[in-house]
Parts: sequence; structure tokens; C-alpha cells
Amino acid sequence: MPDRSQILSLPYIQPSQAQKHVTHNEALRQLDAIVQLAVADATLAAPPSSPAAGDRYIVASAASGAWAGQENAVAIFSEGAWVFYAPVAGWHADVLATGATLRFDGAAWVPPMVEALQNLELLGVSATADSVNRLSVASDATLLSHAGNGHQLKLNKAAVGDTASLLFQTGYSGRAEMGTAGNDDFSIKVSPDGVNFHDGMVVDGQTGEVAFPNGSSDFRERLSGDRSYHVRPDGSDSNDGLSNTAGGAFATIQNAVDAMMRLDCGNYDVTINVAAGTYPEAVTVSGLVLGSGTYKLRGDPAAPETVKIDRAIFEKNTMISMEGFEFTGGNGVIVRSRAQATLGAARFSGSGAAISMRDAFLDCNYATLEFASTITSIATMYNYANLSMYGTNLVIDANINWGASGAFYMRSFCLAWLQAAQFSGQTASCVGRRYNVGLNSALNTAGQGASFIPGDGAGTVEAGGQYI
Repeated sequence: MPDRSQILSLPYIQPSQAQKHVTHNEALRQLDAIVQLAVADATLAAPPSSPAAGDRYIVASAASGAWAGQENAVAIFSEGAWVFYAPVAGWHADVLATGATLRFDGAAWVPPMVEALQNLELLGVSATADSVNRLSVASDATLLSHAGNGHQLKLNKAAVGDTASLLFQTGYSGRAEMGTAGNDDFSIKVSPDGVNFHDGMVVDGQTGEVAFPNGSSDFRERLSGDRSYHVRPDGSDSNDGLSNTAGGAFATIQNAVDAMMRLDCGNYDVTINVAAGTYPEAVTVSGLVLGSGTYKLRGDPAAPETVKIDRAIFEKNTMISMEGFEFTGGNGVIVRSRAQATLGAARFSGSGAAISMRDAFLDCNYATLEFASTITSIATMYNYANLSMYGTNLVIDANINWGASGAFYMRSFCLAWLQAAQFSGQTASCVGRRYNVGLNSALNTAGQGASFIPGDGAGTVEAGGQYI
């Protein structure tokens, strides 16, 4: 007769055995230890410092101390010592510390396998499912993740006239819906009351054509190539500006600028071509054009006096170039509010300053700039303005008077570069102060000398200003 049982290795009472109660009690102690198994913890590799009688543990890997060599065993503290029981594949244990259930698979304690859930009638997660909403979930979020690559959420309907959509509700009343509702066109619609829905966008299921049945605002045309707009005196702002004819061109430069600002340019360039004529307008380019191309206002660089406008204003981070214009108003070019502009061939015939700058950058490198006798300052600059005139040809009309302010008036950390620049024309007839530089601003002529700028009044520097 064997000494122990085959499954739990319980000791048998042998025939004619003395002290049968000893064997019987040993079997009871073993049953008490491993039946309805619940352990305090399954992560300890060394015994706790102050165990109570009857405490049970699953010994973790790399066991040490009194548990050395007993990995995966069930350890019970009994009568002041640790007793170990080797598990058999299929044993289950509740872990009191975590509420988890573990299963011994013959090599390690692992979470029990869950049978596949198939063809369930209803499933509610913290919610009650019903015959319509067979899956119901109440939670802060629902995560559907990939299994290594992509992930698709599929909504399948039986027929074209059925609905496959996502419905967004407030208080269980529909407020927005997107999908194929009643046909195979993809639509996005909204509702104020859950009953009456208004289509915001519809994509034709056959052609992909997009429609906005209730109108649209601020949608940008996305360019697929470079764009040229045309402006001419006999044009019309009701035209599209895309052809250089009276029936196609715009009548005002500002309308062309506004059309450009509504574009999504991508990496394509936009040029506004302005024909000869007089345009009594102050053209304002404000803000960034959407895209990474270049944006240009182009008159006639060879004869800027044939394309007349009042003034140009560049502001609010805009980045643009302009050439071939005559500015007939005072402060012909205004660059401010972190704008970055490039100015090519131009003529200034208004009164006051030709260029006015504040906290912005203007590049006039290698341009030919002409100044009529009515101009009283080439540039007035404030607050971190940066003017580059490298290699610029500044053509001076007769009898210009810079006055007390000077041809260049600079305040508050401004910088003007005139390296390799030259003054030509009627420079000898200029009067007035050459420059007035102060408050830590600098006018750099690359050492051309104090009389480099035309005028009969000496330039002045003050409060940290520099003339170099």
C-alpha cells in the first residue's frame, strides 16, 4: 500500500500503524493549508519579518533566507516554522494583497486563461445593455488600439438606404452626426434639438465632390501650382483676377492682396502683377500668408513711376516683397509689428518720410530707390526696426530738405545697414541733418565717413547711438 495519496500527497494511515492520530493530524494540517487556497502575497522572495500563524505565501523567484530553494512553493507559517507545499499544475490561489487569482501551470503561477467570448447577446461595461444598444459602456474614455500595425473602426450597414454613422448626443439627444445616413454620401450634420438636422458638409459618394448646403465661411482654396493675380485700372473687383484682361483682372491692389490672404498656398508662389496706372489706395498686407512659398507685389521695376499707389503697409508678421511702384503718399512704405518685407525698385514722391518702421525688418538690398524733393526723411525707425540697404542706389532729386530730424531718424535699438550703398542724383542740393541716431541705435555705413549721407547739417548721435 502506498504511503501517500497521488494528488495532494496526503499521508495514509497504514495497517497496524501505531499512533494513527499523528498521521491523521498531518493530513488535516496539509488539507488546511492547501484547500481553498488564499495567500497573503505572491511577490515576496524572502519571508516577512513578523508572520502570524497560518499566514500563507507563494514564494517568488530568487528565493532567499528560510525560503531559499522553494520558488513557486506554497509557504505556511505553522508552529513557529515555515512549511512548504509543492503545487501541482491546475492549482488556483487567490492573492489577498491584490484580489487577483493565479493558476499554477506546472512551471509558474500565472493569471488564469479566459475563454473566448463569442455570440454574446448583451454586454454592459459599468452600464446596462439592451436590445438596441447591445454593447453599452460607461467610462471616461474608450480605447481601441492596434495589434501591431493599423486599426480600423468599421460601421457596416445592410443597404444604401440604411444608416452607418457616429451620433454625438447631449443628454441622450442628438446634436451632431457624421456618416452615411440614408444614402452612401458622407455627411456631417448638426441639430439644435435632436430632431431637426442641418447638413454642414456633404461629400458625394460617387464623385467625391464636396458641398456645403448651408454655406461656408473662411474656407481656403488650396493651390496646386503657382498663382498670378492681375490688377489694372479697367478691371473689376468682381472678377477673379486670374487673367490680364479688363474682364478678368481686379481693379484694386487691396482686393488682390485679400484674395492672396485667403489661399492655402502650400509651397507655391503667389505674384500680384499690377499694370501701369494710378491706384489711390493704401495697400495693407497684414498677417502671414498660409504656406511656405514667396509672395510678391510687382509693378514695373524698370519704370516704377508708371505704377502709382498711395502707400503700402506691412504688419503683423507678414512676409512679402514689393517692387516697381511709386508711392505718392506720406510714409510711402510702413513696416511694423514684426513684419518682414523686401522692397525693390521704387520711387517716393509723397511728403514726410519715405519709409517708416517699428519693430520690423525691411530688405532693400541692391534696389534703386528714388526720392522726390518733397521727401523729408529716407527712413524713420523705432523699437528694434532693422533696415538693410546693402548695395542700394539711393537717387536724390534736387532741393531735398531733411530738416532737423535727419535723412535717417533712429530710436530704441534700431539698426540700419548701408554697406556698399551709394547716393546719386542731385545730392549737392540736399540740405538738413544727415542723420539723428539715438537710444542705442546704430547706423552702419562701413566707415564711409560723416558726410556720406547728403545734407548740409552734421549728423548727431545721442543716448548710446552709433554712426559707424
